Amino acid sequence: MKMKNLFTIILLLLLPFKFCLAQDLNMAKVAKDWDKIKADFAKELNKDPEIKAVYDSKLKWRILNSAILFEIKESDDLLNKNLKTKYEKIRKDFIAELAKNPKYAIPTGDAKDDLIKKYESEIAKLTAENAKLKDDVNRQKKQLTSKDNALNKEKNKSFIDTVADNLLIYVIAVVELVAIIFLLIKWNKLQNDKEDLKYEIKDREKEISRLTKQQPKEKIVEKVVEKTIEKPVEKIVYVEKKKQEEKPKEYKYLCQINGADGGYFKRVQDRYDGSSSYYRMYDEKDGEAEFEFFGDAERAIKKWSSILDSVAEYDGDTDTASKIKTEEPGKVKYDAANERWKVTKKAKLKLS
Repeated sequence: MKMKNLFTIILLLLLPFKFCLAQDLNMAKVAKDWDKIKADFAKELNKDPEIKAVYDSKLKWRILNSAILFEIKESDDLLNKNLKTKYEKIRKDFIAELAKNPKYAIPTGDAKDDLIKKYESEIAKLTAENAKLKDDVNRQKKQLTSKDNALNKEKNKSFIDTVADNLLIYVIAVVELVAIIFLLIKWNKLQNDKEDLKYEIKDREKEISRLTKQQPKEKIVEKVVEKTIEKPVEKIVYVEKKKQEEKPKEYKYLCQINGADGGYFKRVQDRYDGSSSYYRMYDEKDGEAEFEFFGDAERAIKKWSSILDSVAEYDGDTDTASKIKTEEPGKVKYDAANERWKVTKKAKLKLS
């Protein structure tokens, strides 16, 4: 379709040339033999020695690409005045001879009228097709312009306009996002509470087991004097007696470890909390006390950089160890200015 339209346009442009040439010769027949006619004209030119001398350099290209019977305009700077005069005479004589050829004779009478009607019919047909083609092009231009305007309008929309057009979608998306974040936070908190509760139960069981084993018995020697009538007798009797229970140590549990300034504990509590406490202090006197490791060893080893390094020195491999034993307690002193228990001597631990 595109090639047909292109051919139509080219044909319309060439119509004036066809009718101009038809004034001298029958265009259809001339066009058919055009290459032969050009060759014959070149032979006529080469018969003149002066023109032959400049033929290859100046005239050959013009003749091979000539549009209207080899005409050279006055303004064309190809030949001097004398050669132009000779060239024009040879050209006119050649065309006159060519016109005498019956093969190229111009039709007359009814044949001429039929030819003119034929050309007029072709021109009318081509003109109609050209008008239709222009209408199609204009319609496509309008469609493209409309699409471009719509795209530019969409492109130039501000962020607020875009949000306004899709407000409901954005509101639903935000609500869903908030709901997902809330559920994730709640789920994470429940998981942490579950893990902390598990560790606290484990610690309580260990504490109960340890307390049930702390009731030793010892033998006390009592001196019993028995008086008799005859002779007083001294007798040593061994009586098994329940040992008076020693006063248990009072522990307080250190929390919120910080490695700054040599290490300190920010908070102390009376009740053990397996999720936040890993050390306990005892023998508190005048704002000073000793402290030892007490808590979930496996959990502390996993977080060795923040739980062990800050307040203790230890021996053992953190990659393979699962137990912690206090070999030498550390010491803490209350810092009233900063309300914290500062480590004055790190505890020595054994990892196994």
